[in-house]
Amino acid sequence: MRKRGLWKEFLILFRISLVTSIPPNETFNLARYYEDRLDVQLLDDPKKRAYFIAAETKEEAVNKFSTISSNCSLLSDVEEYSCKEGEQFCDFSNYPTFKTYKFEDECECYVDSCDRDSNSTDSMILYPGCFCEPRGMQCDFQGSCPHWTQKSDHDALVFKIWPMKKEKNPQPTFEQFIQAGDEHAVLHRKTVSLFSTKFFRQSGFNCSLHFKHHFTHQSTSSRLVVKALMKNTTKSSKTLYEYTEKREKIAWENAFVAIGSYSEPFKITIDCETGSRRKKNYTDKVFACGLAEISFEGCADIRNPKEQCSRGDQFLCTTNRNTKCLKDAQCDLKRDCSDGSDEMDCGPVVGTMCNFESPDGFCDGWLQTTRIIGPTQKLFEPTTVAPSNKIEEKPSYLLKKRAPSTRIKEARKGSGQMLVYDYLEVQDLSRRRSVLQSPAFPRTNPAAYDHNSPMFETCTLRFYVCSRAYPKTWEIAIISKSGNPFDSGRTVLYEGKYDPNTVATMDSNQPICKWERVLLFVPRQNAGFRLGIFVDNLHMEDVFAIDDLSFSPSCFEKSINESTWEIPDLTISTCGTSGSKQPDPELCKKDRELDGQTGHFMKEDGSQEWTVPVEGFYRIDACGAGGGSTSVTNGEPGDCITLQVHLMENIALRMIVGQVGESACLIEHEDEFHSTSCSKNSEIARRDNDGGAGGGGATLIKVESDQWNVVIGGGAGASWIDEHDEEIDNAGYGASVIPVDFDEKCNVTCTLVTQTDFLTETRNRCPIDINGERDYSTVYGGFGGGGISCGLLGGGGAGYKAGNPFGKGRERSGTSNVTDNFSKDVLYFQSNKVEEGYIKIKFCRKQCAKPSVCRFRKDYYDEEYCACPDGSNFTDSTGSCECPLDCPASSTCQYRNFTFEPFCQCNNGKFLDDFSIEFCEESLPWTWYNYVFLMFLIGMIIVSTGIVFYYQKKQKKMTEKLVELKEINKAQADLYQAGYNYTDLVFCGEKREEAVRGLPNISRDEIALGIILGKGHFGEVYYAEIDGIRVAVKKISTAFKTSQAAQADFCNEALCMGTFTHENIVSLIGIDFETVPFMLAIEFMEGGDLLSFVKDSRPNHQSLNPLHLRMADLVAVCRDVAAGCECLEGFKYVHRDIAARNILLTTRGPGRVAKIADFGMAKEIKNDNLYYRVHGRAVLPIKWTPPESFIDGVFTTQSDVWSFGILCWEVFSLGVVPYPNRRNEEVMLMLTEGARLEYPYGIPTKVYRMMRACWRTPPDERPSFKQVVECLREILDDSSSAGMPFPIHPAVRASFAHSQSTPVSVETPMTAITDISLNSTFTDASTVKISTTQQEMQDRMELHELMLQREQPYTSDMTSCVVDSLRKDLARAEYETGMTSVPQPQYLSPQSIDESEQLIPDSNTVIEQTPPTSLIDLNRLAVQNTGPTLHRPDSLNFNDPYSSSIPLLECQTR
Repeated sequence: MRKRGLWKEFLILFRISLVTSIPPNETFNLARYYEDRLDVQLLDDPKKRAYFIAAETKEEAVNKFSTISSNCSLLSDVEEYSCKEGEQFCDFSNYPTFKTYKFEDECECYVDSCDRDSNSTDSMILYPGCFCEPRGMQCDFQGSCPHWTQKSDHDALVFKIWPMKKEKNPQPTFEQFIQAGDEHAVLHRKTVSLFSTKFFRQSGFNCSLHFKHHFTHQSTSSRLVVKALMKNTTKSSKTLYEYTEKREKIAWENAFVAIGSYSEPFKITIDCETGSRRKKNYTDKVFACGLAEISFEGCADIRNPKEQCSRGDQFLCTTNRNTKCLKDAQCDLKRDCSDGSDEMDCGPVVGTMCNFESPDGFCDGWLQTTRIIGPTQKLFEPTTVAPSNKIEEKPSYLLKKRAPSTRIKEARKGSGQMLVYDYLEVQDLSRRRSVLQSPAFPRTNPAAYDHNSPMFETCTLRFYVCSRAYPKTWEIAIISKSGNPFDSGRTVLYEGKYDPNTVATMDSNQPICKWERVLLFVPRQNAGFRLGIFVDNLHMEDVFAIDDLSFSPSCFEKSINESTWEIPDLTISTCGTSGSKQPDPELCKKDRELDGQTGHFMKEDGSQEWTVPVEGFYRIDACGAGGGSTSVTNGEPGDCITLQVHLMENIALRMIVGQVGESACLIEHEDEFHSTSCSKNSEIARRDNDGGAGGGGATLIKVESDQWNVVIGGGAGASWIDEHDEEIDNAGYGASVIPVDFDEKCNVTCTLVTQTDFLTETRNRCPIDINGERDYSTVYGGFGGGGISCGLLGGGGAGYKAGNPFGKGRERSGTSNVTDNFSKDVLYFQSNKVEEGYIKIKFCRKQCAKPSVCRFRKDYYDEEYCACPDGSNFTDSTGSCECPLDCPASSTCQYRNFTFEPFCQCNNGKFLDDFSIEFCEESLPWTWYNYVFLMFLIGMIIVSTGIVFYYQKKQKKMTEKLVELKEINKAQADLYQAGYNYTDLVFCGEKREEAVRGLPNISRDEIALGIILGKGHFGEVYYAEIDGIRVAVKKISTAFKTSQAAQADFCNEALCMGTFTHENIVSLIGIDFETVPFMLAIEFMEGGDLLSFVKDSRPNHQSLNPLHLRMADLVAVCRDVAAGCECLEGFKYVHRDIAARNILLTTRGPGRVAKIADFGMAKEIKNDNLYYRVHGRAVLPIKWTPPESFIDGVFTTQSDVWSFGILCWEVFSLGVVPYPNRRNEEVMLMLTEGARLEYPYGIPTKVYRMMRACWRTPPDERPSFKQVVECLREILDDSSSAGMPFPIHPAVRASFAHSQSTPVSVETPMTAITDISLNSTFTDASTVKISTTQQEMQDRMELHELMLQREQPYTSDMTSCVVDSLRKDLARAEYETGMTSVPQPQYLSPQSIDESEQLIPDSNTVIEQTPPTSLIDLNRLAVQNTGPTLHRPDSLNFNDPYSSSIPLLECQTR
């Protein structure tokens, strides 16, 4: 005997160690298996064979060997074999009486059953496919087929040999075949068989039959069947293979028939059965059955089945007669073993086997969900009823259970119902998407992904599919075990496809698709997951069906204990992608196939999603991407963070991983090099030597909300030249969470290419530079919002606040931020190299005894330890880890997700914030009569209140009329007694009455008054319209409407605005002086007053420069005011109230014009006098008034110059009241002794020098307004002054960058004294870092020296009297507030000669408080009292700009 192929070198040694993960069959008896079978092995002599068998005695072994001996006498050569360790016939530990015997003989396939008594023989074949001589094919019908013969029960139905015609059948590779059939014979229930000539003695457990066939049916009962016939059992046969498909055309198909190992003689038959004839009304079809290339495989090998059939995808099917190894057949909903053992013990996981036969639904735990797609895609529908669309749709599902039909046959015989999508059935359900989702499965078995395990790569998804659908119509995917299946990420395992070989049409009664069995490898899942079958109704004639869907048993562990799962560390990367393109889903899927997917999916927009597998504390390490590099330098590295956070199970984190920015490069095209942008992984381009690089993308994390909880900034792209060059302006900002505060260098190109979204792939391109010498190409930033470069400057990095591409150092990179409600344990640091962004997530695995939990220590989060939930130390003592809160009754202590901070929660679900009140008590439910009584009571209260209010209002009006009448009569009487004649007043050379008549008059009825725009000392200002024209109407207030002096000032204001025509003076529209109170209409200034404007330009929570102002804008406003004052100077008028509150703006945006308003205090200098003197008590704005005015009552145009200098100080200090928190008396003493205001921070030196010139003590040394206008124009033309940055103190900028929050509006300026306060207040110098260049330091030193210069004291006949009165007032104020002694302020002492002491207070007068780490509170940080502590009466208003000059009155009286 000679064995074919498989017996080239037959090994004796076998492993005896068995795999115990999934035993093929627990009852398999190895000794009994070997007892009935011979093992055949090759010897050195190719004509001889060695045979082995198991027996209890030699006589029994001789009887078994007799079947292969041609001469019984030679059986004396049978001998007991001494097995070596590990050889197969020695594993009889359970049967110690068995031994192994050996016999050698010539090769013989045809064996006899030797009978010594009768000497009769019954010839058999040792095993299927046994040949001693070499053979290429066992039966190809080109020669003899010794193992086969045929039999037929009809003369016309016999097998004949036919040659294969290549021109008609190019696909088959064989030369000849046999075919049976006759188109003329009546073939009713006839059979033609090809069967083995003799019985086979035995076969190996991997024995199989292979052949090709074509089959044309005569009727529905026609079939081709392969059977096994037993020799020792009457009429015993077993069907091994059956083919019943009805094909219209001849098509050759491959057949694989598993035979297995038989322990008794058997035959194999291949039967072609015609079946019953068709009905008489139909024409009989031609029956044809063809066979070719018949062969047996693996039938000689009877080696240890238990060892050879031990992989996770194999199952050893064994009975008393037959043993065979099944592959991918266990628990597949199809009974392959005769005893059904392959469908038993299929594991505890519900829903892993689905044949769609469940009466309650599809399968156990499987549910279908439908959504409307298209215009209302976000409308999620419940799983029961969906809204109608074209027709009354019920139900709205696209997937249905169906029984086999003529259109879709059954997947296999007896498979029953199936899952079907048929467009013809649901075509009216347009705009639908359905998903059939499984129940939640546990993680996959780790052994199925272990290279050293026999179950490696055996976890498969198996199903039958019949599909005639175009791509993207349907798919099978792994989805998250929680959340919306439509919005969750997915890993696609199988996508429906269209079979072009399908010839049936949708209108025919033939099957429209062919069934096939699909096996898919399941990627490793380290956490729970679901399976989803998705389908879209896309208006195409698509059909598909699925049946017998199952997971292989090796996919899941038999004992599922989620508490013992080891949650692996998760690394979320860019999957090797760099530059602006979003990560490739296929690369990410490939990277994670064996590493495992812990609920981790790639979404279509490039973001990634991860579902938390287990509740607990997690450590997250993440970095933003670095900026792109040039050929000479690298970009800036990204920021990094390490944090600890508590996450609940099934929470989904959405993440964006930043990518390194691209670089300028060259690509060769048509023998020329063209500039372009390429990532660092590009291999087709070379680095360009001229051009900046793109900024790095940010890495972001958020938790099911619109707010990014974690933002890690990306690095700035490298610049080709010095990034501080003034000419650089062609680069864009990266994406930013907070609004971008554009640098003044950001031009149209910069704004155009600035990123606005972290997810969008860059599509903006740099504009073509028509006039330039070179057209720089667009260099894109990294995915994640990196900034674009359009020239030599690198793009800014993305982040919480985008990097400024025109800044310096790290200012060009994006900043980082973690929200307080996500984690309070955060470490910020910078990466030490330029690399792609990443996110690493580590679960705290330490097993801790309850109530303690596993946490990471806060130092570097490297050590895991057991602690109380709030982070406090855990001890074994009673009461350890009790809630630190004293929660009221009916509430319990809980811990917040993410931060794990404790809080109290009522039993009704309400959260408590104030523990002093019993909020949890629930009130008794109200009945209907409680509500009726409450409504009645409310109604009575409303009616009573209305009646009382009506009568009070009526009484008040009558009283006001009486009082007004008395006041008018008294005023007229006083005026008559004083001899005051209104007509005697003169304005510009004519009597005032005549001048007023020359003003335009308007009727009060024509004015439509609106809201109040503002209130002043003497009146109110309203918004109004006159014939559709917007105007502002000013009325005298009620307190002054009967005052003749107030009316005169009102007339004076109208005359000034009507006479002084200038672009910087508010124009008069008209007056109404016919009735009281007087009213005048002026042009409406949409920008409001200048004081509010500069206050609104202060840093706020959104921006450091909310109005986007420049230094030049502030200088221009001051120039406009000076130009208006120059006009008054030409008319010889003093305004006496030049202040920011009295300046109006045409608009707040670009093109604004400042105009002077409020001429109520303006006075004419008459009779060629150089001044105007105030007599008696005068109401003056002290803090805007020079010493000669509040001491001697003298006003000149030079006093307006002084006030203008104060106005400039208001503008550049952003609306702070001059001399903050000082009383008017203190200010008057300071100014008299020569002290002046300190300089606001960031002011140009030339501007402060101009202010000091305006504040010179001798009036004649102050400049004229003409000189002031010229000076401001020169400052505007000087780029070094007008081009200075907007005055934002570095402390504000540093706190803004550090905490990503902005200080609130301040009431104290950032001045030189503030710098001293900062230096003395900050306990940690690293909190605010203020860096200055050498030039800036020199400017500040020059400003500081100028500030410390004292002006000469003001002296006049009245000075000593006024100063003495002021000191008495201050002393009296101190005494009245309860102080026993009145300290003498240092700067008020005439003996004090130290100028710095007079201006800068002691350190103890500054509030000593370390600024918060997250925000510098400028209300507390700035100088709040720049002098010694003064106790003031509560009745005094220190912010009132107007006060009576009491010392002047007293001294004049004296």
